[in-house]
Amino acid sequence: MVGFCSACSILSDLDHGTCVHGQIIKNGCEDDVAVKNALIGLYCKCGNISSADILFNRTKFMKDMVSWNVIISGYMEGGYDKEAISSFHQMKLENFHPTLVTFASILPAVAHLAALKRGHGFSSALSDIHAHSSRWGDSGKTRSMMSDTGLKRTPGCSWVEVENRVQPFRVGDYNYPAPT
Repeated sequence: MVGFCSACSILSDLDHGTCVHGQIIKNGCEDDVAVKNALIGLYCKCGNISSADILFNRTKFMKDMVSWNVIISGYMEGGYDKEAISSFHQMKLENFHPTLVTFASILPAVAHLAALKRGHGFSSALSDIHAHSSRWGDSGKTRSMMSDTGLKRTPGCSWVEVENRVQPFRVGDYNYPAPT
């Protein structure tokens, strides 16, 4: 079953993946940690983070280090930095020790959040400089720009099959081809 999940993950084939999940449930092997990890990875790779999250957080199974790496990596690929960092902290609270894979997965989230803090600090300082120079208009423009634009990293991308064509789908992207 793990092989089927992996194949569906590679192909970003959520339809067949959910069928495989159904067979896993029917055969009673959903609680096997390797199968559960493969299912979580499948849903992450297909862009269905909510299903991956439900399997990881709301079902009972004996998590291992692979489980943590799969969900952290899945959150990161989906553009969910805060969830990835939260899972990292939870993993440590549950006495799991990060591996090189964990650090490689979580590092972009840490860098992103640090850049946000630096960018916000720089913009705040620039606004303050304008204000101290009595350039109130420029100060206001800087503050507006900070609230309007924000600093965001490129969102994660999944590939989803729509009418036998594989399409890229990004977090927050609602501009995708409609079925005919």
